[in-house]
Amino acid sequence: MPTIEEIKELLKRVREKTQLKKTNETSRPSPLPPMSPFTTGKPIQKQKEIKSLDMTPEIVKNIYKAGY
Repeated sequence: MPTIEEIKELLKRVREKTQLKKTNETSRPSPLPPMSPFTTGKPIQKQKEIKSLDMTPEIVKNIYKAGY
């Protein structure tokens, strides 16, 4: 039968081993910060102007035929 001191020593070893495992399991890389659309490396570009179409009766007729 083990003595009280031997049991204490065994419990101390078990605690040390379980504590070491916890630190290794929980260590993981931190997530990256959110990406910003305003990065310093790229210049801000203006949007291109969209040319408007002249809505002739033929174009309107074709749009209605298409179901829009």
